[in-house]
Amino acid sequence: MIRKKRLQFFFLALFSFFFYLLFQHVDFQGYEDETFHRIRDNLQSREFKASRCGYGQILLETPFVYLGEKINTLLDGEKEKYLKFFTLAYNPFITALTVGIAFLLFTLFLKDLPALILTVAYAFATMTFPYAVIGMEPTSVFFIATAIYFLFRFGRTQKKIDIFLCGTFFFALLFSKSYYFITGPAFAFYIFLLFYSPQKFQFKKFLQSMLLLFSPLIIFIPLYLLGNNVSYGGYLKSPYVLQNELFGGEPFIFGLYGLLLSFGKSFFIYNPILFLTLFFFRGFYQKQRKEAIFIVLYSSLLLLFVSNVHWWSDETWGPRYLISLCLVWAIPLIAVFQANRWDNNKFRYVFFGLIIFSFLFQLLGASARYGIFPRTMKDLFHQTGHNTLTSGEYQYVPTFAPYWVNFRLIKNTVLNRKDPLNFRLIYSPPMEQNAEGKNIVKDITYKPPRETSVLDFWWRQPKNNKPLYFSILAGFVLIFLALYHFGRKLFRS
Repeated sequence: MIRKKRLQFFFLALFSFFFYLLFQHVDFQGYEDETFHRIRDNLQSREFKASRCGYGQILLETPFVYLGEKINTLLDGEKEKYLKFFTLAYNPFITALTVGIAFLLFTLFLKDLPALILTVAYAFATMTFPYAVIGMEPTSVFFIATAIYFLFRFGRTQKKIDIFLCGTFFFALLFSKSYYFITGPAFAFYIFLLFYSPQKFQFKKFLQSMLLLFSPLIIFIPLYLLGNNVSYGGYLKSPYVLQNELFGGEPFIFGLYGLLLSFGKSFFIYNPILFLTLFFFRGFYQKQRKEAIFIVLYSSLLLLFVSNVHWWSDETWGPRYLISLCLVWAIPLIAVFQANRWDNNKFRYVFFGLIIFSFLFQLLGASARYGIFPRTMKDLFHQTGHNTLTSGEYQYVPTFAPYWVNFRLIKNTVLNRKDPLNFRLIYSPPMEQNAEGKNIVKDITYKPPRETSVLDFWWRQPKNNKPLYFSILAGFVLIFLALYHFGRKLFRS
C-alpha cells in the first residue's frame, strides 16, 4: 500500500510537471528574473545571498540554474537559452510536488479514485495552474501544503514524526513568505482539539506535540539571522519592511470585499470550482469537525491579514496572497464524494462541467504573461489619458478585469487580428457630479500592439526549425501517452 501511494504521488507529480511545462513562457515573470540573477551571482561569487523570494526558493532553485549553466556550456547554447529553460522549469516542478502532496492529503479522507478527481480539480481548475507558470508563490504554497498534510496525518496517526515534519515545513516559511505565520494559531488549535474532550484534557500530550511542532525553530532561527547578516548586513534586516506591508492599503472592509466579491480580484471568480465549498462545508463539518474548524480559522486569519495590506497583490491574475486557499478550500469538497448526491448522474455532470469551466478559465491566466495586463493598462493611459491603475477601477469595474482583458488579447492572437479593445464606463451620481442627475457614459477605445506576450510558450519558438518543433511536440505526446497508460493501471489496480 505504501509503495502504491508513492507511485501515485510520483505519477501525479510527473503528469502535472509536464502539463505545466507546456504552458511555460519564454521569459521570467514577476520578480522571478531577480531570483534568477541572484542565484547566478551566488554561483559565481560562491556566496549564499537572498532576494525578495526568500532563502527557500534560492536554495531549491539553485540546482536548476546550475544544471542549466552546465548544459548551456556543453551545448554552446545561443543566448543562454538552455540555462533559461532549466531555470523556468523550477516553478512547474515545485507546484507539481504540491499536487502530489494534495493527493496524499485527500487520500486521508477518500479512496484513490475520488482523491484523484479532487486532485485534478485542484491542480488544473484553480489559480494553482497559472501560478505554476507565473511563479512567485509556488515555493511557499509547497511548504504550507506539506505542513497541512502532516498536521492532518498526525491527527490520525499521533506519531511524533508527523508533527515534527509539520513544524519543519511550516517554519520553513521563515525562509519564504513569513506572513503565513499569521495562520499559526490554526495549527495550534487543531492540536488542542486532538487532545481535548469534555471529560479529559490530555495536557501532557498536547504540550509534547507543541514542543515538537516548534522544535525546528532551534535550527531555523539561527540560520535565518545568519542569512540576514550575510545578505543585508544585519541580523534583523530583510528586503521587506513590515510597516510598508501593514500601512498604505485600504480599510479592512474594502479589502475583504475586494478579495471575495470584487470583479477584478474575487477569489471565487478566479476559482469557480471552489464556489461549491460554500454548499458542502456543512456536510464536511459534520464528519470532519476538527479539520473544518482548522479551515475556518486558517482562512479567517489569512483573510484578516491580507485584507489589511495591499490585498490586490499587483495587477495580476487573481488574489495572489490567497493562493494557499486553493488547497485549503478544496479540502471540504471531500464531502462531495461522501454524500449521496455523488450517485446522481446529473450532479456528476454538473460537477465535472464546473471543473472543465474552471480549467478553461485558468487558461486565460496561463496563456498570457503576468505583465501583459498592467502593460495594457499603462498603454491605455498613454493613448487615452484614462488611468485605471491609479483610480483602482480595474479592481471593481468588470470591463477592466484581467480575465476579460486577457480573453480579448488571446482572441486577437488566435484569430491573427488586431481588433481594438473597447471599454464602456457608466458613472452614476453622486460618483460623478452631474447637475441633471443622469448617468455619465464614457467610451474608451484602446488599440493594442501586435501581441508578443500571449501564447509565447517556449516550444513555439523553433517554429522555423520544423524538425525540432515537431520533435518537441511528438516527445510530449509520447510522454503523456506513457503516463496515461501507467496511470490507468495504477489507479485501477
